[in-house]
Amino acid sequence: MLALAVTVAIVTHGPTSLVASTEENAAKQATLFRGDWLEVRGERQGRLKVYDYRHERPGYVAPWQVRVYTLNEASAPALRAVIDFLRDEPGAESLGIGYTALYLKVAPAAEIGPDVFDALGTMAERLARRASRGAATDELEVAQSYGLKFSSVEGETAVRVCYEGEAFRRVLLAPAASPDARARAALGLTDPACGPHDEEASIEVLGKVTGASPIWAHRVRLRRAGLLATLAWLRARRGDPEGAAKASGQALDAFAGVERTELAVEDGAAWQEAALRVAAARWLREPDVGAPRAAAVKLELVPGEAGETCVKLIERNAPRLEKCTHGLVFAQSVRRGPHEASVTVAVQLLPGWVELWVFRRAGGPREASPSGGRSRAEPPEDGWIVDSLVPSENDPELGYAEIAGFSPDGKRVLVVREARVGGNLRRSFEVRLVATLAVEHNARNSEALSAFGRWTAPEWKRGTVALR
Repeated sequence: MLALAVTVAIVTHGPTSLVASTEENAAKQATLFRGDWLEVRGERQGRLKVYDYRHERPGYVAPWQVRVYTLNEASAPALRAVIDFLRDEPGAESLGIGYTALYLKVAPAAEIGPDVFDALGTMAERLARRASRGAATDELEVAQSYGLKFSSVEGETAVRVCYEGEAFRRVLLAPAASPDARARAALGLTDPACGPHDEEASIEVLGKVTGASPIWAHRVRLRRAGLLATLAWLRARRGDPEGAAKASGQALDAFAGVERTELAVEDGAAWQEAALRVAAARWLREPDVGAPRAAAVKLELVPGEAGETCVKLIERNAPRLEKCTHGLVFAQSVRRGPHEASVTVAVQLLPGWVELWVFRRAGGPREASPSGGRSRAEPPEDGWIVDSLVPSENDPELGYAEIAGFSPDGKRVLVVREARVGGNLRRSFEVRLVATLAVEHNARNSEALSAFGRWTAPEWKRGTVALR
């Protein structure tokens, strides 16, 4: 673009007007932003005469609005010093990207190391996050003018702007890249919000990171945990229970290896998301112990319509109630209340979404079937009804509901629900009446409810992540 240029100016103050002449009220030719390059073609009346290649037009700018550099190797050290300063400066991404592009043009090839591409990728990713929040649209155009590619990905609640990642790929290919640079590159290339990604390929990329400092190593573990949990669900959907159990177990191991005290404050959301995904994949790693032989009430899984699994409640060898779903029904999650007055089972509808189905004896005619599945077979007056307990009723994004135990008389059930709603985590430890599933007591932590100290099942404490 500037092959014949001897001197270039990079815009350091934005927005800046490119005007048609040196007159005070000169017409504006274009609006320039930080990081824009201009070819300097002279000076007149205290203004620089330039040519703007991005907008393809000449004009004038004030010298204080730009920094001027000669387009040769002698400028490389000064440019590199500015890159090092700007790489971690919030809001200066387009300027840093412009400096990096200029440095790559003038620096000898032997001096261009992976740390330059690490800085470029870091600034491009941060710029994409700002653009996702509705800011930095003009700066994004500046970055794109240097060949950086960005895409818009439709998310659950908003559109996410994502950096394509070429600079990060260069870092991973460079043997001299530092472990922390490799960690940043791997994270930049495996962001689930910028998918779709191949989970197995992303996990392989993360596996190449070794020797990183604690904070970056833990961030890699969090990303790995979430991806493994999703992979477990995908394998289960494909009919690979052994592969699903392995991935789910690896997800738990990765999450357990994270020291939260070594994470930054801004990593809290990633830590909570990984916890929810690992929790949702819990039953994929649990063994199926089957129903006790003497149990009078059992749940059987039978095929339904195309793609459906039906849960059939059997009482004394007689079918009582059936509910069907397109989700994954976990036989290993079945729990029976005392006196066989209730039975629960976990159903995973999405990679990070698990509901709890509660079958319980009805004292009268069957209630209307809730959403989330369809029920068949009218029970007798002393029969059964089923309800779904969801992680959250308020537009949730991610979450799970699980049973923690029953009261000795079987009249109460302990339930834990966690969900991410509007970017915030909501966790609820609940004591519910089995007869109506109404919440009798609830708290944000288990210590606040004496029932969780007296009635929780040992296997729940052993397998849950709610007590993290």
